[in-house]
Amino acid sequence: MLKAHLINRSRAAGLGGKLLLRNVFGLLMALASTAGTISQASAASLTITRSGCVATITWTNAADVLETNSTLGRATWAPVTGASSPFSVSVCSTGLNFYRLNLRGGGTNYSDNVGYINVAVPRGFTLIANQVNNLPDNTIKSLFPVGKTADLTVVYKFDNNLGGFSSDQIADGTWSAGGGATLNPGEGAFIFTMVPFTATFVGEVKLSSTVSVPLGFSIVSSVIPQEGALYDIAAPGDGNIDLQYGVPTAQQPFYQFNNGLGGYISYQFSGSWSSQPGPVLKVGESFFTFGSGAGPHTWTRHFVVGPP
Repeated sequence: MLKAHLINRSRAAGLGGKLLLRNVFGLLMALASTAGTISQASAASLTITRSGCVATITWTNAADVLETNSTLGRATWAPVTGASSPFSVSVCSTGLNFYRLNLRGGGTNYSDNVGYINVAVPRGFTLIANQVNNLPDNTIKSLFPVGKTADLTVVYKFDNNLGGFSSDQIADGTWSAGGGATLNPGEGAFIFTMVPFTATFVGEVKLSSTVSVPLGFSIVSSVIPQEGALYDIAAPGDGNIDLQYGVPTAQQPFYQFNNGLGGYISYQFSGSWSSQPGPVLKVGESFFTFGSGAGPHTWTRHFVVGPP
């Protein structure tokens, strides 16, 4: 079996399309140098909006109990003592937190989730993902506000149809391309900065989702903000959360960027992973892949936020 290995800036090891991958990565570096049956209520029951570093959570029924959880899928939900609508939380620091309504405190009906995620953006390149639906939108200028984002930060989005990157840079308080490009849950992008900072994403967790992974190269991410294995044959017995990507195409490569080493860790699927358990993604991380076969791969999840 092949082992996970680093791909440096001048060499991209992969199957079919190796030359294109080298060109893609080369272009980027060149640019830088310049449980039970649960009834789920409507998401409208619970909203979250952000102003600076304060997020406000609102709901309409005073009998509903606000609950919180720091790890979707594992940690126990706990009531927020004394919480009433509107409820304010400080979001700009570290970590992540999610909220739901236990409708009328009955323990059988729940609202959808809202929450915030902080992603550390180190100096250099990082593959990043926004995993909550932000209000009013998921544009670059909304997700990376000029007052909270390091100057000269660049966001690179890969266009599968064109086989290359578009970019937008913040300079002197302005996004060079207007900041109108989106970074929706399920998408991904490279971000480059000379000054480390923390990106804070605030919004609704999209519990039912479908990500279409096209043929050729693309950057995608898990819609659900969980740390886990992309497709883990041994989960949950090995302790990992399975992000339910499904069975990859035979010989399909996946690439994670390692900021500290300035290169890529690659995995290949051939009925099993070249290095078990395959790619393990952090919250807020996206990845490169090369899709081949008869058509796009469909990554569908229906996430339940019931008890505990």
